[in-house]
Amino acid sequence: RGGGGGGGGDIFAKLNAKIEGTPRVPSTPASAEPPSAVGLSPLLSMCSPSTISDMVRKRALNIEASIGRIQFEETEAAISNLLNFHPEQALAHYLRYLNYLHHREFPGALDSLHRYFDYAMVEKWGKDFVQYAIINLAALHHSFGHREL
Repeated sequence: RGGGGGGGGDIFAKLNAKIEGTPRVPSTPASAEPPSAVGLSPLLSMCSPSTISDMVRKRALNIEASIGRIQFEETEAAISNLLNFHPEQALAHYLRYLNYLHHREFPGALDSLHRYFDYAMVEKWGKDFVQYAIINLAALHHSFGHREL
């Protein structure tokens, strides 16, 4: 489980602890705040981009499982922490979309869906991804009862 150089597992453990420091199910007390990405630069420089991306994806899956099971604010704090750590992570924007959708917040859901597809097109599939964006946008409008579009 080396972290890409230097201290090996020790660096990996420290970086993973920073990422994993966000709220989890079951809910944490409201006073518990997620850690920020401050102080991660030395750790990030010692890890490969794929290692960092894998850890962020793992944390994103944990957040996904918590949507609807913990308060909106706790889930949003966990997503914000992920985005502070890795702003271009498309999956974090999709999780934010799901959180807004679950809590029936149309403007936030729409913005998050747009951001997700902006990053996903660059990160993954390019123009071949457009049809999925259109289908998801239509599903969003349908779920909010916007039938007149």
